[in-house]
Amino acid sequence: MRNTSNTLRQSTARSAALFSFVLLFAASTASAGSAVQAGTQVKSAPSQGGFTRIPMKKSGSGVDLAYQLGGTPEVGKPLLVKIQMTSPADAQVTVRAGEGLQLQSQELVMQSAAGASAEHEMSVTPLAEGRYYIHVLSTARGRTTASAIAVQVGKGMPMAKPAGDVKTMPNGERVISVPAQ
Repeated sequence: MRNTSNTLRQSTARSAALFSFVLLFAASTASAGSAVQAGTQVKSAPSQGGFTRIPMKKSGSGVDLAYQLGGTPEVGKPLLVKIQMTSPADAQVTVRAGEGLQLQSQELVMQSAAGASAEHEMSVTPLAEGRYYIHVLSTARGRTTASAIAVQVGKGMPMAKPAGDVKTMPNGERVISVPAQ
């Protein structure tokens, strides 16, 4: 009896851990490029001065962000990107260039005082045609929000990485085998 209850507890714990992992994975992939994603029709409303606002999340950092691309992105040519940030608390914004983009440095950290509006400029150089993202992490009051700024270079889309092999099991169930990274 004791052995059965331990086995049941272990099985329940494994199931709960797997369920938590699946939820965490789904949440992280859903918010990876939350501001603007290639397959999502998220409309960012232009704000004053030609800046585009990044949508705020309910339980996010509370930092209000807007950006402006200084021209049409072209391969090999530096692109000026302006970011406006406003927060009711002291805030920090960390910017990283995604694959296909090159920032002046690995990452850029910007600060803003409570209640003050700040504008920062940075230069990003596209390395190839396609849609790429500038990753933006805003932190205030101990909360962090991840967002992304889409940069469309030319008309081409980047090649999608293979998602894995689709196999059909003997019972007819389809399974996707994804190699570990």
